[in-house]
Amino acid sequence: QRGLPAMKIYVRMLAALLLGYAAAGQVSGEAQAVNTTGKEPVQAELRYFCPVVSGSVGGKDYFSERTYEHKLDLRNDLGLEKAQAPEVKLIGPNWDVDFTRLRSTQDGQRLRAPITYKNHTYKGNLDTDMDMECLSVNWHQPIKSSERMEIWWSAGAKYVRLHARSTGFNASNRAESDEDSASGILPAVGAGAHWFLGQGRRWQAAVSVNGMPLGGHGHIGDLEAELSWLPSAQWKLAAGWRFLDMELHRDDKNASYQAQGPFFSIGCSF
Repeated sequence: QRGLPAMKIYVRMLAALLLGYAAAGQVSGEAQAVNTTGKEPVQAELRYFCPVVSGSVGGKDYFSERTYEHKLDLRNDLGLEKAQAPEVKLIGPNWDVDFTRLRSTQDGQRLRAPITYKNHTYKGNLDTDMDMECLSVNWHQPIKSSERMEIWWSAGAKYVRLHARSTGFNASNRAESDEDSASGILPAVGAGAHWFLGQGRRWQAAVSVNGMPLGGHGHIGDLEAELSWLPSAQWKLAAGWRFLDMELHRDDKNASYQAQGPFFSIGCSF
C-alpha cells in the first residue's frame, strides 16, 4: 500500500508547525535567537532504518504480463518488500548532512506472470538486488525559539541514485541478467520543530519534513519524527518513524519508491 502523497504530507506538517509556533508564543513572549555562531558542538548520529518498501519502475523497456502494463511493481513483480537501511547523519548549528542506503534483495521470486525488460523475457524464478542511495545537505534558518521549543525552516538538495539488477531464466530456459539505474540532484525545502520535555532537557522530541513538488517531473518528500533521551551532554539515544516518498519522471522512464518504518539511533557530540 502506497504512503500518503507528498502534498498531503506538506499540508499536515505545516499545520502542525503553525500550531507549535502559536504554542511557543504562549510559552515565551520574547523569543531567543538560536545559536548559529558555529560554537555549538557537531553531532554525529548512526541510525538503522527498518522500512517496508513499495513502488514501481516503468517505461517502454518494461512490461508485465500480470497487469499488461509497461511497468514492473517492486513488490508484486520483483518480490521486494523490505530494506536494510544504515544511515549516517552529521548535525551542525545550522546545517545537516544525511546519507542513507536502502538495500533490498529477493532470491527465487516465483513470477506470477512473465516480465520483460528490453528484449529479455523472464518467466522462472528471479533474483533481484536493488539499492536506493540518498544524500541530503540542508541549511537551517531559525523561525522562533523559546525555553521549550525551536522552529526552523530549511533549504538544500538531495542526490538520489536507484540501481537494480535481476537474474533469472528467459523464455528459452537460459540464464539472463539485466540491470538498470537512474540518478539525479533535486532541490529540497522544508521545516521542523524541536521540543524540550521535562526538566534538564534529557527528553526531547522532534519532527521535520522536507522535499519538493516537481510538477510533471514528480515529487520527493522526506518526513520523520523522533523521541530522544540524552543521558549526558555528549550522548543521545533516539527512536522514531521515517517516511520517504519519491516519484520521478524523466524522458520515457518513470520510477516511484516509498520506504516507511521505524528507526533507532545513537548520537555523539564533539
